[in-house]
Amino acid sequence: MKRRKTRRVRRNAEDGRKQLIYTMNYVEVEMPYRAMMDLSSGGSVDDSADYWARNHNVKIYGTPEKVRKELKGYGAWSSEELMDDEANIRRLLWVTAGNMRENPELVEEVKK
Repeated sequence: MKRRKTRRVRRNAEDGRKQLIYTMNYVEVEMPYRAMMDLSSGGSVDDSADYWARNHNVKIYGTPEKVRKELKGYGAWSSEELMDDEANIRRLLWVTAGNMRENPELVEEVKK
């Protein structure tokens, strides 16, 4: 997995232009701070997930197989559901954003 240079993000960072990266078990996800906030807000985030899944500022470092393996560990989707790679991207972004909000000490900022 190719990794960018990073530094830790302060918990109270509110600059929407910051690009963040979060390392999971099998994949790394890079997204703007705004995406993290949109995808981890209360209520349905389906529209936000659709938008950010198409956004060029969001990057997933891992194969579709690794994404499936990552999501399978949450136990929220069946094996059949996990065969939909496009839906998996939206699921992964949602899960990642929640993890980033709950564990800010594990979030890093991508150095430009």
